[in-house]
Amino acid sequence: MVRFGMAAALAAGMAFATGGSASAQPKSFDPSDACGPMFQQAEDTDKLMIAAWAMGHLHGRGASAHEINPSNIFDVLNQAFIDCFQNETLSLAEVVNMQAGTASGSGGTEADARALLQQFLQPSSDLAALTAALKPNPEDVAAVYAEPLAGKLQVRYAQMYTPGVQIGPK
Repeated sequence: MVRFGMAAALAAGMAFATGGSASAQPKSFDPSDACGPMFQQAEDTDKLMIAAWAMGHLHGRGASAHEINPSNIFDVLNQAFIDCFQNETLSLAEVVNMQAGTASGSGGTEADARALLQQFLQPSSDLAALTAALKPNPEDVAAVYAEPLAGKLQVRYAQMYTPGVQIGPK
């Protein structure tokens, strides 16, 4: 559900980002286009449109609906960027569909796990980015583990996943 205050703030932000001009129009995007060039050329208003489309698309694929707020918008956009960074030739729709698989709570398949692990074996992979994407967020830890273990694991994960740390093949 969008709160009026948040909608007004986002509209004001879009007006500011476009210079306040009523004639300024954000570019359009096609979700079937490659995500790499799309993100490289995206301006703030484009990113907002991409995030709004992605959140609607995820909801349409069965993901839980979330309040539209800057934090949720950033989370969806950030995950799309991370997934796109791994293969910039994927379409935006393919990248967001990857999120739909994890957002539905399906847990993935063995093939999904193998595909994830194969990314770590590619010579051109950014191992630090791949490793950072594995870090569970506190909500996920709390959803799986009860206290006091959840709190202890969150502290341990914070120690393990320091900036630049990377997992790689040996």
